[in-house]
Amino acid sequence: MATIQSQLALSIEQMLELQTIGLDISDTRLAWCPFYVQTMKHTPVAHYLMDKSIAESEICDTIWPTYTLEDIMLKLPLAEVRYNELMPKDRNWVASICLANHHFLKKNYPDKTPLDAAFNALKRMAIEYPDEIIKITGNIKI
Repeated sequence: MATIQSQLALSIEQMLELQTIGLDISDTRLAWCPFYVQTMKHTPVAHYLMDKSIAESEICDTIWPTYTLEDIMLKLPLAEVRYNELMPKDRNWVASICLANHHFLKKNYPDKTPLDAAFNALKRMAIEYPDEIIKITGNIKI
């Protein structure tokens, strides 16, 4: 079952995976910040999302930049996310990418949530077609 958190933004682990494969994540607009309880000051009990530029201004001691579904869609060329229920076993969200520069190569990436399907598409693109990934500009409102 997907949590509300998993539907808002990629997890810290997913973002680390994108960094590991070499994706430049400097264009993220949000960040996960640790939440501490006074009795457990050295161990975060949860994380919360906030604007990355505000988090970087010393509000959080550590931040983990992250992408939302909207961010991922802005990064992928001619992308779409749809729910596929053509066959009972295929009832998944599917992120599709159409690469016009590669003779309209179309690739599909299914998963249980729209965010996870888009994450899989972005991860594959970062590996196979890193030059096709679009940088998010700062003009977009959150």
